[in-house]
Amino acid sequence: MDDVEIAVVGIGCHFPGGEGLENFWRVLINGENCAVEIPNDRFNLSQWYDPDESKTGKTYTAKAALIDGLNEFDHKFFGITNAETITMDPQHKLLLQCTYRALEDSGIPMEKASGMRTGVFLGLMNRDFELGSVRINPKHINHTNATGAAMSIAANRISYIFNFTGPSLSIDCACSSSLVALHLACQAIKQGDCDMALCGGVTCILEPTLFVTLSKAKMISSDGTSKPFSSKANGYGRGEGCGVILLKPLKKALEDHDHIWGIISKTAVNQDGHSVSPITKPSMVQQEELLRKIYSTETELTSVQYIEAHGTGTPIGDPIEAESQSYFRCRILPIIILNSKDKNQLSDIPVLPRPRLFKANSVYIVTGGLTGLGFETVKFIAQKGGGNIVILSRSNPTPQMQQEISELSSRYGSVIKSLPCDVSVSEQVDQTIGSIGKLFPSSPIKGVFHSAVVLHDGLIERLDKTLYEKVMRPKVNGVLNLHRATIHCNLDYFVCYSSIAAFIGNASQTNYAAANTFLDTFCQYRRNIGLSGQSINWGALNLGLLLNKVHVQKFLEARGIMLLEIPEIHESLEQCLLINKPQQVVCKFNFKNNWNNILSQNKALNVRMFKIAQEAISKAGVNMSKPEKPMTSSSPRDCLRFMIGETTGVEMDELNDDVHLFDLGIDSMLAMTLQNLIFSDRGVNVPLVTLLDPNSTLSTLIKILEESCVDKYESENEIKSTYL
Repeated sequence: MDDVEIAVVGIGCHFPGGEGLENFWRVLINGENCAVEIPNDRFNLSQWYDPDESKTGKTYTAKAALIDGLNEFDHKFFGITNAETITMDPQHKLLLQCTYRALEDSGIPMEKASGMRTGVFLGLMNRDFELGSVRINPKHINHTNATGAAMSIAANRISYIFNFTGPSLSIDCACSSSLVALHLACQAIKQGDCDMALCGGVTCILEPTLFVTLSKAKMISSDGTSKPFSSKANGYGRGEGCGVILLKPLKKALEDHDHIWGIISKTAVNQDGHSVSPITKPSMVQQEELLRKIYSTETELTSVQYIEAHGTGTPIGDPIEAESQSYFRCRILPIIILNSKDKNQLSDIPVLPRPRLFKANSVYIVTGGLTGLGFETVKFIAQKGGGNIVILSRSNPTPQMQQEISELSSRYGSVIKSLPCDVSVSEQVDQTIGSIGKLFPSSPIKGVFHSAVVLHDGLIERLDKTLYEKVMRPKVNGVLNLHRATIHCNLDYFVCYSSIAAFIGNASQTNYAAANTFLDTFCQYRRNIGLSGQSINWGALNLGLLLNKVHVQKFLEARGIMLLEIPEIHESLEQCLLINKPQQVVCKFNFKNNWNNILSQNKALNVRMFKIAQEAISKAGVNMSKPEKPMTSSSPRDCLRFMIGETTGVEMDELNDDVHLFDLGIDSMLAMTLQNLIFSDRGVNVPLVTLLDPNSTLSTLIKILEESCVDKYESENEIKSTYL
């Protein structure tokens, strides 16, 4: 029964921004914020709103995402009397309309749907209409009030109007109501309770009481906008709408030639029990347990391309959800970790007799192959027996590079060609693949190694759209063009060179991290459709842009990120190709520095890294309870002058209190170095935005450290007085 896959064959919806899928998709694509000030036809805002959070009986938010035409309803079309319509919850009306749209979308007219063994499974949690109805004059109450507000009737009315004979029920389990309804609908189809199922959820905002309740619980956003996993998150923004989908077994949908919107492979449900307190707090343990039930094998987990999170935008819910996802994914993600102390490989990689990786009569393409990691890949393929290698680059090789290529070719007997090609331009890629076929008519293309890269670092507020496009184009457009041009080549390898930045993040490389994350996901996609594909998240390498860059190397080493040398790069690449996982991480850490300067300051990353490298961290003798004790013997002023001098090379005598950090040449890289030094010595985490603010001076930093000392002193006195 569990192997039965369920197809989504019809969708009907009405959300803020307009009715129907087209409007919903427009809102998503454009990133529209549909939050508006709550109008008086919902409730009188002037009586219920006050921005002062301490005011009793008031909500501190005046906005919500609302739909247009909330109560517009053609009662005659559904055979409902006008009198009954008046006492009907608008949620019931929306459900009927969206059910009709879902059937219409599936190509099933109402007449044909009548009498079918179709179940109805709905998620509802909002009782605004029912709460409002208790305030009406008792003289106006009649027999339709009961059916008009009952949650059970929301589902039963659909079954009645459309003449469905399968199970019909509404459930309320708060925010998970619709998902649990989906689970029950799938189970009902699998065990034969119904042939098809309508599943949906609805909520309408009509009443102020819940706004007040959520305000007092500090769960709701003051500006009516959810900002999940953001430092600006201040609760969730309320919204209303309705969505209904039609489900049937995938096998039957294929037989009926239905349009299939999506496939539900597996569902699972659990509850937190008493694992956490209070009752509203989510449990990371139980979230992880639920993930284990869904992703019972490594293959299932590595096929995941997209996760839709609950994302409440609250300081409790978001971290728990993020950490449970990170922990579970990192349990399985293959990783090669080299410890800088003992150089031992600490991973799940088995020792393999080593088979031949490359074929003498085949062609292997390396993009960005004239420099750095790209050229090391060319060397690696030649050393391992690859007979024909084609380098794709936007520029022609220099005379010196051409000489190196000739020497490499002579040494290993490989034919190495360099062809000009901008992989971000589809026409050039198509033309070049055709040219390769003519150059090597009897040798098939068997491998693609995508190493092309463009960098433009900077904090996110300093990066505009053009700088994102500049960095993403060679990676994103490049991989799509290579995929399309070689899709019929039966490749042994389609390897994308991603970065550790996509795995652990980098404040000054959000564009680069996004581009590499796309590569990671795209390789998963290729594997899902039966093609070769693997991404390698490389750590810092002692070649290319980092070669002989002592300043940058010291910065990275201070953060515990050590540079991989060329022999380690070749060894790791071979291991990755042998393991052949969709995504692998290759990096070298000094875990002591890594803990003191990064992990101890970043809880989510701490959890993520510790779970995948627990053995290595323990071997390094790192105390995970706290960073090394800061050395605080000198005054904040002297301490800062020394650290800034060490970082910038400016003499301490030249550093007066009014000197601007910007004038000292402190860029994003130096700012992070200085941030780490301050935290390591003083235990104070100075925000990067402060260090990079053109108005920040030495005096600014002195004040931050002095205030921190005062806070610490007051905190210690507080503790002492408690014990006294």
